[in-house]
Order: sequence, then C-alpha cells, then structure tokens
Amino acid sequence: MYQGFIFITGLQISFTMFKIIASVALLALSVNGAIQFTRTVEKIAPGGSGDVVIGNNACTQKDQYGSNDCTLDWGQSYPITYNLSFPAPITAGHTISLQAKVEGLPLTINCAACGQKCEFKIPVIGKDVSIDLPPCPIQNQYNSTTINLDKDPVPLKVSVSGSGQLKDQSGNTVDSISFTCTIAPNGMEMQAISEQ
Repeated sequence: MYQGFIFITGLQISFTMFKIIASVALLALSVNGAIQFTRTVEKIAPGGSGDVVIGNNACTQKDQYGSNDCTLDWGQSYPITYNLSFPAPITAGHTISLQAKVEGLPLTINCAACGQKCEFKIPVIGKDVSIDLPPCPIQNQYNSTTINLDKDPVPLKVSVSGSGQLKDQSGNTVDSISFTCTIAPNGMEMQAISEQ
C-alpha cells in the first residue's frame, strides 16, 4: 500500500517524500472509513514542475500541481497519472525531512532521498514503516499506475498534519509541501478536515 501512496500527496518533491508523507498521512473524511487529505505546495525549485492526478472522482479540487482535497475509500482502486520534472536529478546527497504531528505527538523523519531504506515508527498506532527508496539518481518521471487500498487496515482514527522538504547536498530546501490528513477504520464517521 505504501508504494502506491507515493503519488497521492501531490507533486514533485520526490517519490521518496510522497512515500514518507503518505505512510505517515493516511487519512479520512465524513465517510465510513476512508482516507482524506489536502496538501499545499509551499516551494518548487525553479525549473521544476509536477502534476499528480488521482482518478475515480476521488478529489474535489485541482490546481497546477494536480489533484487535491481527496477522499479514498478502503477496499477501492484508484488510477493515478503523474508528470514530474526536476531541474536537476535527485542524487545520493539529497535528503528528505518531515515534521509532523500524529494525534498531537511529534514525528520527525530524516532520510536520504534515494538509494537507501527509510525506517521510522508512526506514533499512536505503533506502526513500523520501512520504505525501499528508489535508486539514485531520480530523473524526470511520467507514468500512470493504480493503487489498491487494503480493506480497513487501521484500528482507530488518526489525524496527521505537517510539512516535508526535499533538501540538496548543501542542506538547502529545494521543494516543500504541507499536508493535513486523517484516517479512520470502516464504520467510523468523522468531520471533514476543513471543519476540524
């Protein structure tokens, strides 16, 4: 499931950042057990661009970066098309930094952007996550895929918010994104993110 979520959160910060944010930010809206998320692109490197579109009417908004305000139901499949352009390849010196709050508990993740594993534990649900990062270098990407969501893999409602950055070899922020999300098991109704 985490491999599919690489594309959901939104843009071209890098496939790795998408995987990490998505692993932390599985979320839900006013439906019976779904994943709901919104994202805001804070910064894109000059010369970079990204467009990630989620199909099956999962999202209510679209901007220059693709789909936003999305609700994905457990047990369903969603086609995703992405077109990511980087001004320069992402190499072994690039890093991913994520600062989030999971039900108010802090979570900080710092990993290489490619070529290694990124491992961390999600607070509240105690989920260990290990993500095989793509090989370096990461070049421009255009493709489509389908993600298949498991049927109700979470035992309780979890809310997550935070931001993530892709940093270059000197530690300068190249791209950044902020996100808000919630996740709930089937049968649990919740308020929309905008009402929380």
